[in-house]
Amino acid sequence: MKYFIKPNLLILDDWSLQPFSNHLLEALNKIITEKYEQGSIIVTSKRSIEKCNELFSEPLICSALLDRLLHNAQKIIIQGKSHRMIHIVQDLFIILIVHIYG
Repeated sequence: MKYFIKPNLLILDDWSLQPFSNHLLEALNKIITEKYEQGSIIVTSKRSIEKCNELFSEPLICSALLDRLLHNAQKIIIQGKSHRMIHIVQDLFIILIVHIYG
């Protein structure tokens, strides 16, 4: 667990592609709770924040995680076409949640 907590910057890429298992949810809760206001976290996701609760089996933990992630966060929304799948018309919707503590 210290491996994820120690760095000044933690990047959680492709957040919420599939539902979180209870084991992963507990681990994320511990990591984010420990890093809360102690370092920076960048989260990328193709799912809107409003729909993240669909991925968590435990609504209370979901609420606590989102509260910690969104507190003092800067939300950056990028919309457009995917550069990886240029031959396929696909809209890209990425949310970056950036915490910067200094």
